[in-house]
Amino acid sequence: MEKRIIRLFIGTIVLLMSGLMYAWSVLSIPIKLDLPSINQGQISLVFSFAMASFCLGGLANGLLKILGRGKISIFLATILMPLGYIISSLSTDITQITVGYGILVGFSVGIVYAYILSNITCLFPGKQGIISGILLFGFGMSSLVFGPIYTKLVAGSPDLWRTLFRYYGVIMLAVLFLSAIFIPDQNPKKDNIEDSTSTRPSSMVGTSAFWIIFLFCLIASGTGLAIISQGANIVSTSIRNISPEKIALYIGIISISNGFGRILVGHLFDTLGYLFSMRFITITALLSQLLLILNTSIGSNTLILIAFILLGISYGGAPSFNSAIAIKLFGQRYYSINLSLLNLQLLIASTFSTISGNLFDKYNSYLPTFYLSIGAVLIAFILIYFMQKSVETIEKSVEKNIRHKQAQKA
Repeated sequence: MEKRIIRLFIGTIVLLMSGLMYAWSVLSIPIKLDLPSINQGQISLVFSFAMASFCLGGLANGLLKILGRGKISIFLATILMPLGYIISSLSTDITQITVGYGILVGFSVGIVYAYILSNITCLFPGKQGIISGILLFGFGMSSLVFGPIYTKLVAGSPDLWRTLFRYYGVIMLAVLFLSAIFIPDQNPKKDNIEDSTSTRPSSMVGTSAFWIIFLFCLIASGTGLAIISQGANIVSTSIRNISPEKIALYIGIISISNGFGRILVGHLFDTLGYLFSMRFITITALLSQLLLILNTSIGSNTLILIAFILLGISYGGAPSFNSAIAIKLFGQRYYSINLSLLNLQLLIASTFSTISGNLFDKYNSYLPTFYLSIGAVLIAFILIYFMQKSVETIEKSVEKNIRHKQAQKA
């Protein structure tokens, strides 16, 4: 078997293990029972901190990679992620959980995410969309794989989550240590033609394309997070007398769709282009919100299932699009830092989950969240309209740089 295929497999498994962060709406259920003083808004805030820390972790990896020290970041995550789970397991209030899970675990996952993507996608030139999708499939499937197991284990023993967190921290210590050994840090050479197709971070943020992508992914991620972070509570308030095991299954459906959406959008990006993939993400997001609104009055298992499938596909497709477009437009050399800068939209998108939780605490309904999400998705349609012209400007600049580089070598 090709070495790069083995690394792709390892990278997918590492992201699968790290992606447990996205199962927070399930993980937090026994925590709320064990610590009844914590409300839904505070639980949402922990997830918001985790997403914000995730962005900063990716940025840290990107900066170290530019300095040729990317390997340091993965060893840092190997220490901080287990520590975060252990601190969380010892928590007696929301502050300790926020530090352990929201900051340390989130920051470490951000490092791992950027490290794996930047060092695996470069091994498959021309296939970044589908390779990103495969890697991120693992990341998105974590809730499905581990959520039901976790729910079954803690049933009847709310404080058992503490033991499970400690065990998982130890497991992640081993997983990340092995990944640091078997997945080397790739550093593109400075003196080649490909370097002329790469845009420096300082130049990238000055392009209109960067800001269009930033805002588009902000909307796709934010509207997805607003539902995913509240997924368990949305199901329990929409469908009466539903069991915890079935709630975990519904959240797992989002994970399956999330993972499938990452591969699907990656494939669509490679075969039909960036504009088609943007339209696909936006339309599925809009349909999911409309179905969730309809289900508020109907309370149908089928409707919420379809809504969650569409939501998962849309939300899962956004990071695949983000990862692929970062390479297509801005090149491989600064990919790690450029992708991390694009992912800073999650600092804002993560607040959608807190807003959603607070709106529920105030109105005892998720309808305000659904209506706000629809408004945001309509803005995304407008952004697509301006995207093509911005991309054409960048492509012309890249072609000019390549011709200049070739003339110098001649």
